Amino acid sequence: WKSDISFALAGLDLGIWTSPGDFGDRKGRYTPPWWTLGTEYGLLKTLTVNSEGTFMDGIRIGDTTLDAILENRKRPDELSFTIAADADAPHPGGLNLFGRHFGDYGQNIRVCFYYRNTETEGRPEEDGE
Repeated sequence: WKSDISFALAGLDLGIWTSPGDFGDRKGRYTPPWWTLGTEYGLLKTLTVNSEGTFMDGIRIGDTTLDAILENRKRPDELSFTIAADADAPHPGGLNLFGRHFGDYGQNIRVCFYYRNTETEGRPEEDGE
């Protein structure tokens, strides 16, 4: 039951990660008893886009860089993020997203953006801090 999961940010393809299977062989640590669908838990993954490319848990899955993302966004205050299991992928399985009360990880889905403003780097902040 492998599944190819694709990721896009600001309309640019980031890459594809292949999930090794469907995790329905046991109850998820936080999955409530009333949940009766097949998949009970999954894997906690970290997707990173930086100046060198796109990485899943430190392994390169694409060449799209942060600079390309920033240049491609349609509005400076908006970034669209897409997670998909495409029907025409080599492994067209599917995907489940689990939050704090489902699966094996007691956290919600987190999306974090870290950046450094190179225009002000090395200069003291205006408010003196």
